[in-house]
Amino acid sequence: MDLIVIAQLITGIATLLVASVLIYQLRIQHNDSVRDFAYQKTEHHLSRMRAVYENKDFRKIFAKRDYDRENISDEEYLALDYYFRVMIANQNTNNRLGGEEDIGMLKFLLRNVIISTKIGRYWYKDFGTTLLNKEFQKYADEIYEEVNGKKIGD
Repeated sequence: MDLIVIAQLITGIATLLVASVLIYQLRIQHNDSVRDFAYQKTEHHLSRMRAVYENKDFRKIFAKRDYDRENISDEEYLALDYYFRVMIANQNTNNRLGGEEDIGMLKFLLRNVIISTKIGRYWYKDFGTTLLNKEFQKYADEIYEEVNGKKIGD
């Protein structure tokens, strides 16, 4: 073997080693990203819960979710509107980034936090239908019909 062949062989081996190290680092970085995303999702959920449990004024508003719209003030409705919007925006983002498992969470939140209440159903008809993508809107409409006993347009 002459010197050029040996140099090419060493260069090829070095290139493979560098590529292997880079692939390993990408895997570590991906795992860190997945962990960070899961942590952020948990933080958002805890933030929603803290808004209710730590804020006495909002807790009183949140307790009025089963009132008719005319029985709460515009300011109270605005507070619930913001709460619901943040929740839906967060789920839209999570679904784009996290995939299928977040559809289950969206269904849970729609069924148990938003559409299960009078104000939530009013809000969904008023604003919610425009905030959800088509796929989510299909699920939300089904939940609305199931909980309310009638279609969204009725």
